[in-house]
Amino acid sequence: MHVSAIVLAAGRSRRFGEGPTKILSKVKNKTILRQLMETISRCAVTDVILVTGHQGEQVSEHARNKINSIFAHCNKKFIMVHNARYEEGMAVSFREGIKAVPQDSEAYLLFLGDQPLVSENTVHQIIETYRDINTSGKNYLLIHPRFNGKKGHPVLF
Repeated sequence: MHVSAIVLAAGRSRRFGEGPTKILSKVKNKTILRQLMETISRCAVTDVILVTGHQGEQVSEHARNKINSIFAHCNKKFIMVHNARYEEGMAVSFREGIKAVPQDSEAYLLFLGDQPLVSENTVHQIIETYRDINTSGKNYLLIHPRFNGKKGHPVLF
């Protein structure tokens, strides 16, 4: 089964203030984006699509220098796409990511690039739920985690 990960890293981080985009800020000596990507690298996804936008050159450079090797070591395909229309919102970035999903993918997980605390276990449970549903003959459009009764990310489509 092929599941792709789409990571949205295109937003302006307006609430974060001026300066570097939030995803390139460091927490515990690693960028927020790198922490998320390391988690994704340990999950059962076959490829990872990073969608850049605001400060796309800096995010792409960081990805080439600090993230690309993570996926090379675990035989996952790493694809970067740039959304020049990132100002139009998250849905446009999501569509750009979907366009880059390989044709053999059965499903894709949507991650927000500024959420480094997504656990490997959460991702594993979402993928396992998808596999269980798939083998039962049921057809669900999406699967998402819940925390304290609220829907969260990543979402599997």
